[in-house]
Amino acid sequence: MYRPSIGRFLAEDVYRGDGMNLYAYVSNNPLIYVDPSGWGKEKWIPDIMQLDGTSDAEKYLAKRLKKFNKVSWDQNKVDELWKATDIIKNQYGIQIDPRYLLSIIIHEGTGSFNTSSANKPADGQNGVEKDYAKDLMKANRLIFGKILGYIYYGEDFRETVQMNQDKPGISGEGNLFQYTNWNTTIVNVSKSRTYDGVYAGHGSWHEGVSSIYEKLSYDGASEDYSKYVSSFGKDVVNDIAPDINMPDKSFKAKQNAQNYKGEYNGEYTIIGY
Repeated sequence: MYRPSIGRFLAEDVYRGDGMNLYAYVSNNPLIYVDPSGWGKEKWIPDIMQLDGTSDAEKYLAKRLKKFNKVSWDQNKVDELWKATDIIKNQYGIQIDPRYLLSIIIHEGTGSFNTSSANKPADGQNGVEKDYAKDLMKANRLIFGKILGYIYYGEDFRETVQMNQDKPGISGEGNLFQYTNWNTTIVNVSKSRTYDGVYAGHGSWHEGVSSIYEKLSYDGASEDYSKYVSSFGKDVVNDIAPDINMPDKSFKAKQNAQNYKGEYNGEYTIIGY
């Protein structure tokens, strides 16, 4: 219950992302933010991060973006990334956190989302795309497709992750970052189809991306963002992609993980089939 006369809630929030004050649900601002899932104010597209900003997260971002050796970044690219996620939010009502995309860019280390199928490195995976508009479009489409897949199949995926904790390479809750990493279903809205694919063959890619994401946001944000995404029901996917007959899917552990060099390392991932 919120009491406007004192500007606070009268019951503790179960979510810690608003800070140590457990009565500060949605930052004490229920007129702007909502929290139907109980997992934090659902403003996963925050104000645009500034490369000359003064927050720790902005300083970290600026430092990391300067290290790219193939494609350079500036504030204009950051602004365009935010605009791209806003378009999806306004069209479909689902927020792709732009900090998630930034985390991928930083982890890839080239300044590209590495979406080019015509410029593949020695490991045979997609390589640097120097056309930023194309790179961002393909990355946004892939991540949104993974998010839709996680909404639809996430419950079974998480259960399979939990059942295979004894296998090397598999740990955690089965969050969105793992689903994005591994060979799982992608919902391609523009082409009205689904297909299975990885974002990266490196089996623990998701750990590095998650770590960067929390430096750009806050500790525990990876799980909170995953819970935000999983709070949507399957009907949302059916409404967004009415022309797609979503296939039945199961998940299993497979010993197919690679290291960062693209070499098989004997570890496992969870795959859809």
